[in-house]
Amino acid sequence: MTATPVQGIVIAHTNLRRIPSHKPGFDTYSKAGEGYPFDYFQETNLWANTPLQLLHLSKDKQWCYVLSPYYKGWVPMHDLALVSDEFMAHWRSKGYGVPVSDQITLSDPTSNYAITGKMGMVLPIEETADPKIISAFYANADENQLAHLLRAEIDRDQIATDAYKFDGEHLNQLISQLEGRPYGWGGYLENRDCSSM
Repeated sequence: MTATPVQGIVIAHTNLRRIPSHKPGFDTYSKAGEGYPFDYFQETNLWANTPLQLLHLSKDKQWCYVLSPYYKGWVPMHDLALVSDEFMAHWRSKGYGVPVSDQITLSDPTSNYAITGKMGMVLPIEETADPKIISAFYANADENQLAHLLRAEIDRDQIATDAYKFDGEHLNQLISQLEGRPYGWGGYLENRDCSSM
């Protein structure tokens, strides 16, 4: 990394770690509320498409210390891409939407890379000729780890746009998507804890 922060974006749902390691840090298992899954090195989970400031590269170049819109910590380098001014301009030229469930597959027919959309994940969107379909964009990296956008065409009712009314009926639908889901300390296994609810 250079002395000035570099812009980046998350390209896969990933963990934001307190230290640059996947190894967990558990307290004594015999204490209530300690041990597995309460990994003290886990800060939170970052959904794909989260913008980042890249601040520092680890000596082995496998981790990057980042500033996200929510928190700061270490992210594996293979889960992020570097962002150019052109990419940011393209990103800003679109409208935005948010998945209304955690079960939406985002798949570009020209790529072998697909991800699952998550509630709270921001997706640039674009209208299509079909009023029932909307284009949603998600970031990927090329061989030089530069970000580019992939396009997925999904049912319009799977995305909340600026026309989405945040009322009792829709709130009920959103909450019902999370009912019965396992608890995930710091987003462990892409599940939610109280902070990501």
